[in-house]
Order: sequence, then structure tokens, then C-alpha cells
Amino acid sequence: MSETPLPEPTPEPKADEPQRARAVARVRPAASSRALARVGPAATRALAPHAAPEDHAQFQRMVARAAAGAAGGALLADALAWVVGTGLWQSPILTVGVMAGALAAVSARGPKKWWRAALGGLAGVVGAGLFTLTSGLWPPFAALLLGAAAAPVLAEGQPLSRKAVTAGLAGVAGAAGIFVARVMLGWEVFDGVVPSLIGHAAAGSAAGLFVGLAGAPRFLGRPLDPVEAQYQPALAVKDGEIHGILTRTIGLHRALKADLAARAEDPGVDRVRGREQELVIRILQIAAECRRVQHDLEATPDKEIRERIEELGRRAEGAADAGARNTYQSAVASLEAQLEALTRIEAGRERIVARLHATVALLEKLRFSLIHLRSAHAERVGGELSPVTEALEALAYEIDATSSAVGEVFGADLALEPGDEGAEVVQLTAGRG
Repeated sequence: MSETPLPEPTPEPKADEPQRARAVARVRPAASSRALARVGPAATRALAPHAAPEDHAQFQRMVARAAAGAAGGALLADALAWVVGTGLWQSPILTVGVMAGALAAVSARGPKKWWRAALGGLAGVVGAGLFTLTSGLWPPFAALLLGAAAAPVLAEGQPLSRKAVTAGLAGVAGAAGIFVARVMLGWEVFDGVVPSLIGHAAAGSAAGLFVGLAGAPRFLGRPLDPVEAQYQPALAVKDGEIHGILTRTIGLHRALKADLAARAEDPGVDRVRGREQELVIRILQIAAECRRVQHDLEATPDKEIRERIEELGRRAEGAADAGARNTYQSAVASLEAQLEALTRIEAGRERIVARLHATVALLEKLRFSLIHLRSAHAERVGGELSPVTEALEALAYEIDATSSAVGEVFGADLALEPGDEGAEVVQLTAGRG
């Protein structure tokens, strides 16, 4: 796919440019293939200045999971401390419970949740054990070990450099969270306010909050999604209906991306993801062509052409020379053909926009198919009779049909070329007055 930028809007005509010449010269729409070729991705390697909306939601879910898991871990630690007969706030069991619970909860997402949760909890136990053994002699080193154990969970799937940053942040945040939990328990903040179990859970949750926040580097400064990179300039143009279509499309793309990420280990997900991105970009290309044609139509008002037709008609009636009269009449016929072409293009554009609405509806159907699979606990995304595949094929068919309609409506060459009948007279008369 071409990587040239979105087509720039046609510049406004200069004040000294003959209005009547523009009425004829600017009716020519470029061929659909040329217009679509100009629509390409922006710089997809640029880093997002702000996290995407789905990143905000995922980060919030991670922090909530860590807080809830640490609360549960604190309760288990409380029960174990009661069994061995020690106070929770001064016992290393609290550190183990908080870290194991927080990391287990963060890991417990996607397929094989229980297996992943067990691995996350094991990482928490290892980190808490190393932290407990070394914190008395070398607190900074102990925090570093704690962060190193938490980083594979908090920065799962990220580059090594990002994991290193997460490890440093997790070490500081984890040590601070454990300290806060101990202070809350040691000062008996919740005594006489809520039952002790709730107080212990609240202290653990406070520590888990610190651990969850340490996962922030995973969602900051990530490479911008290629679809987002192409849609950003287009969404900056607020032009009513087309802007609404594009806004709805990119919203559905974000939801689909999140749904597919939740099924990352299922067969066929990568194929569905790549095909969905391709089709969403094609929707943008078609919308960009509609915008371009609409701009050309607005720059060529039919009222101006009608006035030229009336003026040339009066000249034809008043011409004494038969040859001049015939030439004027040819010019009138040519302008009338241009006016008819404008009407056809406007009607065709309305049909294309209607098809874009239908395409967005099929994109919604694709998402509902994924939701249905999730609710039905289906094992395969790319199955032979998968509703996801069927919805994807229907979407591709609709976009192909819309692209063909774009070529039929906007691909015609409607402007007068030098040598066409009446072209010379139109140019001569347009330059007068």
C-alpha cells in the first residue's frame, strides 16, 4: 500500500482568477485509482504522544487487578500468620501475600488463566522472598530484585529495554507499597472502624495499587497503531457525515483490536487482525475520495454554470453571424453536459456515502461475531464455519462493491479537452467580462 500522505484539499481560487473558467475546468474528477493511490499511511513509526483510549482502559484494569489480588493475598497472609501465631504487620508473610496476589491477578487474563495466574503468583513469591532476605542489609538491591521478579508479569510481551524500566519502577513502587501496608497495619488505622479482615484487605489493596501503577511503561510511548496513524489526519477534518462515519469506524476498530488481543493465542487471530486492518483502511480511502469530490463540487457551483448557459444562450440569439451562433450553441450544449455530469456525480456520491454506512454496519456485525464467540467459549477463531470469517468475508465483499462504485461514479473524465466541440468558445468567452 502506498505510503504517501492523505490528499491535500484543493486550494481556494485566487480572487483574480476568472470565475467562469473555473466553472468548466474544475468539473473533472480524478480517476478513482489515482485518488485512492494517494491515500496512504502517515508515519506509522512515530510514537503516540498520548496513550490510546484502549490503553487507558487496559491500564486501569491492570491496576484494579493488582489491587484486588493484593487484597486477597493479604487475607491469605493474615490467615497463615494466625496459624503460625505471628502478627501480620511485622511478618514477611505480608510481603509474600501482597506480591503473589497482585502478580497472580495481573497474569490471570486471556486463555489458560489459572496456569498464567500460578506463574504470576510464583514470580511474586520469588520476588518477595528475595526482597525479604536482602532488605535488611541492602535495601536498594532488595528493591531491584523485587522489581526484576515483577517485570516479566507487568511488562509481558514488551522489549527488554521497557522491561528494564518497568523493573526499576516496580522495585521502588513495590517496596513503597509494602511499607505503606505495614504502616497502615502497625498504626491500626482501621481498628474500631471496620472488621479487621476488611482492614487487612484494605492495607493489602493499597500495596497492590503501587504494584499495578508500576506497569505504566507498558502503555506509554508505544508505536502508534498503523490504522490509527492513517485515521488521525482524517479525523481532524470535521465535515459532518463523513467525519461521523470515520469516527464510528475507528471506534469499532479499537474495540475489535481489544477483542482480538484477548484471543491472541487462538488459531487464525493474526489473519483476522490483518484482514480487519486492511478493510478499515480501505474504508478510509473511500471516505477520502468522497471528501475530495465533495470539495470539487463545492468549488464548482451549478448556479454559476447555469448563469453561463443563460449568458451564452443570449449571445447565440443576438449573434448576426451564423457560424458564431452555431459555436455559441455548441458551447451551451457542452456546459449543459457539464451540469448534467455534476448532478450525476452528486447523486453518485450520496450512494457511496450510503454504502459506507452499510459497510460500518457490517464492521459492527464482525465485532458482534467476536463477542458471540467469547460468550460461547469457542475454541477457534479461524474455523471453517466461523461466524467471524463469514462476517469478514461479507465486509470485504461490501467494500469491494463500494470501491467499484467509486470508480464508476468518480472515475469518468468529464471535463472538456482542447479540441472538443465548443471548448475553444467556452475558454474564450470565459476569459471575458
